[in-house]
Amino acid sequence: TVYPGIFLDEHNREDFQASLQLFDLHGRLVLERQTNQYMDQLNVQTLPNGVYLLKVSTNDTQRTEKIVIQH
Repeated sequence: TVYPGIFLDEHNREDFQASLQLFDLHGRLVLERQTNQYMDQLNVQTLPNGVYLLKVSTNDTQRTEKIVIQH
């Protein structure tokens, strides 16, 4: 579960839009999703174990976090 909504205050939830992009450490885009949900899930079952970068972009904010996928 990812929480793209951490970038918004409580008053903006009804207008929430976010882009979720998952990159491997070589910079290749491996998963992309648009969401309008404050909390959302990404299905990573088909991805190999490893370290990835999750980029979350909203209308006025962009943040990248390192995540580890381990099945």
